Amino acid sequence: MNRLLPLLLLAASASAAPLTMDEAVRRALGRPELAEMVDGAAAAATAEAEASGLWENPELAYEHEQLFGSGAPEQAVVLSQRFDLGGVRSRSARAGRRRVEIARAEGAARRIEVTAEVRRRFSAVQYHQHRHAVLAGWASRLDGALAVIGRRERAGDASAYDRKRVERELRVARLEVDAETGEREAAWARLDALVALGRAPAAWPRVVGEDLPPASARGGPEGRPDLRVIELSASVASLEALAAERRWVPELVASAGWRGAAREHGFVAGLALDLPVFDDGAAEVARARAAQIQATARHTLALSEARAEVGAIAARAARTTDLARRFRGESASAADDLVRTAEVAYAGGELGLLELLDAYRGATDDTLRAFELDRRARDTATALWAATNERTER
Repeated sequence: MNRLLPLLLLAASASAAPLTMDEAVRRALGRPELAEMVDGAAAAATAEAEASGLWENPELAYEHEQLFGSGAPEQAVVLSQRFDLGGVRSRSARAGRRRVEIARAEGAARRIEVTAEVRRRFSAVQYHQHRHAVLAGWASRLDGALAVIGRRERAGDASAYDRKRVERELRVARLEVDAETGEREAAWARLDALVALGRAPAAWPRVVGEDLPPASARGGPEGRPDLRVIELSASVASLEALAAERRWVPELVASAGWRGAAREHGFVAGLALDLPVFDDGAAEVARARAAQIQATARHTLALSEARAEVGAIAARAARTTDLARRFRGESASAADDLVRTAEVAYAGGELGLLELLDAYRGATDDTLRAFELDRRARDTATALWAATNERTER
């Protein structure tokens, strides 16, 4: 037990430590369900690709022939095998390997989606826990002001109205704190649904974030997995068209076996051609070529739209981040100065109660607005990251 105690204490302290963004992303991407979903799709595509390149199974046939009025019956055992002279299966196998690449690209796109969603939900938790702290600070200030007014009322320097006015403001502040508590817990539940910590830490803050992320694009959208999927779809259609174009080449059927009747028996061999008279693959070629044209056009349009989207998001991210930084720098010290000045002036009789309450609410509103701008900047930076990200590590 003495040996286990340090380990238990270490585990408890680790579970109580605030969650970082990187750790949240790592946990979400490391969940076995995500890996099984992504790897399962790739494994299924790999199996289909291998199956599409296999030869057809040989056919073993047994014949028993007995004619009325004739002598002994004839029996035959024949083994037949089809041969793909046109190379249709090899081209189909190449198309299958492209589908494996599509499955892997879809998996990479899925991991990017999960990462972006974790970042958005992490930002929401960070925002609501900041809001909760600010609103609780506002309520604490009002609670302190109520104590001061109570003393002044007993000394005859303040009216009962002043006390009731602060009590009303305090009730509103506590209601907002309670409401924000629910929002904070709900945001944490949404984040935990992805990171699967299992049990929420008892204490807040539960997440700790870094400064505002950079708001500049690191590249274009050309390597994005979702665009790669469209590009590979065009390649698959092209390979399917090449395979269909070889359907006019007859398949060779070679057979060999044994045939016997009574005391006479011997070997039998034969060749046959599966003639593509009615179905030469023309319809399949037309379908595959049309699919190729559609996929190519879709990729061109999607790439053009993605480039325009990256430019728009990058511009919005730069503006939002700059605004958040400027407002935070200008409002943080100004809000504190406003409250201190109002409290000193109220204590000296230079300001009335309403002016003091207005200073409290103004400082609270400015701080909440700063956190709201921070959240917008973070979410826009996440959108920019997702729009330009080429891949994400598992």
